[in-house]
Amino acid sequence: MKLKYLLAVLCVAAGVCFCCGCDDKESREVRKVTAVRGGGQCAMPGEKYTDFLPVRVDGVDGEPLAGERVRFVPQTGSDLKVDPAEAVSDAGGIVMTHVTAGKQVGDLYLNVIPASKPERAVLVCFV
Repeated sequence: MKLKYLLAVLCVAAGVCFCCGCDDKESREVRKVTAVRGGGQCAMPGEKYTDFLPVRVDGVDGEPLAGERVRFVPQTGSDLKVDPAEAVSDAGGIVMTHVTAGKQVGDLYLNVIPASKPERAVLVCFV
């Protein structure tokens, strides 16, 4: 009797997962991209900025989003250099790059673009 009850419960659970899905795809969607620190750094032309630029990617559930590909693209007219130019967020939702100043002086901007939601991109300023 207990075995039949257990099998019935498992069949119902399997049916619900099959019909509705057990996928957490929505929670894997990018909600926000945030520069943790590193923005606003100053450097002489052609020199590396002192600190790495760590960026955190959060999902719609507010939790860190692992496995999100992020691109670091200097804004048009900026000659900032980034290494790496693209990386994947770790288990804590963090992606890091190192930025080198270009030959220009003044405010230079770097676009931080999550691959799956480019409309959630943020700008980070370097001087």
